[in-house]
Amino acid sequence: MATVVTNTPPDQLVGRQLAKLEFAYYASDTYLGSLQSEPNQPSEYDWITWGSADTSDIALGADWQEKELRRFSKQPKIAVRVSSHSDASSAIRAGAGVGFSKKPLDDLIEAPLKSNISSFGLWLLTHQDLQRSGRVRAFMDFAVEYFTEPQT
Repeated sequence: MATVVTNTPPDQLVGRQLAKLEFAYYASDTYLGSLQSEPNQPSEYDWITWGSADTSDIALGADWQEKELRRFSKQPKIAVRVSSHSDASSAIRAGAGVGFSKKPLDDLIEAPLKSNISSFGLWLLTHQDLQRSGRVRAFMDFAVEYFTEPQT
């Protein structure tokens, strides 16, 4: 069983979408304050990308992010490449640049840049052969209930 952030779950796996996660570009106040020109131009940004080659959704990998950045700058300056979203969030908070991250990040500033894809599904998936297992079924039912009930 796996939780996967994707808009296209692999065909060989079955499961349920638990939530929709919204994404945007973020930067720290410190980083934005360090830029030399006004107004800040995306072509001047140091970019942070994340994702590994084995991601289940090519639309969420580092290659997609770098291609997406070419909409803002012909040759985006990739300052940091990391393998995980949490590492990218840490780099953004540390002032290393601007990066694509899950919303909301209250301690950061959302950059006025629009992505071609602004949301991804959070899926709970398992192999087809395991979908009728009692333990797998029980956990999937629990997770679906947890994500569909209002959190207090």
